[in-house]
Amino acid sequence: MVMEIVIEDDIEDNFENSVFITGFHGLGWTGYIAIRHIIKSVNTKRIGYISGDILPDIISIEGDRLVLPFEFHQYNNFIIFQPPIQPILIEPHKVIKELAEWIVQSKFKEAILIGGLDVRFQQDAQTMRIVHTKSFTKAKEFEIPLLEKSLPVRGPLALLLTHLEILNFPTLVIFPYARSDRPDPAAASVAIEFLNKFYDLKIPISQLQTDAQKIETEIAEILRQERERTEREPRDMYV
Repeated sequence: MVMEIVIEDDIEDNFENSVFITGFHGLGWTGYIAIRHIIKSVNTKRIGYISGDILPDIISIEGDRLVLPFEFHQYNNFIIFQPPIQPILIEPHKVIKELAEWIVQSKFKEAILIGGLDVRFQQDAQTMRIVHTKSFTKAKEFEIPLLEKSLPVRGPLALLLTHLEILNFPTLVIFPYARSDRPDPAAASVAIEFLNKFYDLKIPISQLQTDAQKIETEIAEILRQERERTEREPRDMYV
């Protein structure tokens, strides 16, 4: 499998004063919705993409431009990684491992990952939990409880967190409580409010709340198309 992270020629490839941020599909599609909303609602600039034969065979259109399966955007001192519109099904370990190594090599200040935590585990007035690598030393400043010890983290987010812990890179994961039975834009808005408060951003969330039903419908259509595609693909036969 071939994979290459390409940053535009006019962009510095040293991000020592920048924060890397991403989120995946996960529970409630929280991270995906939050990242998608940030890119759509503020003046971000696409600065790069992932190329290679690991690309999923799907593409979309946003406004007047093509949206590539894996894109990097810039907003202030944030570099935002947008995952594909479908879950990472092709070589997720390779994609995540190389992404983690690129984050470290590019000398980012820190990384923030967005996930979702099943709302059924919510036991108090807190709207989220956090977890972090050992080198992320300022977690106590947020006064947000850690993820309960009995709850595992799964999927691409868990892979990325694992690699960044091994690489001793300062990383924070935020887990807003989210619905497990459907996409949850409200949980995504909690994540964005965290970024606005603690990272001095001004990302509007009113449209995210207004378009909640539209977002849920769009994601339901993505899942329907993926199911249909999977059903059409030839299956291996075992004797």
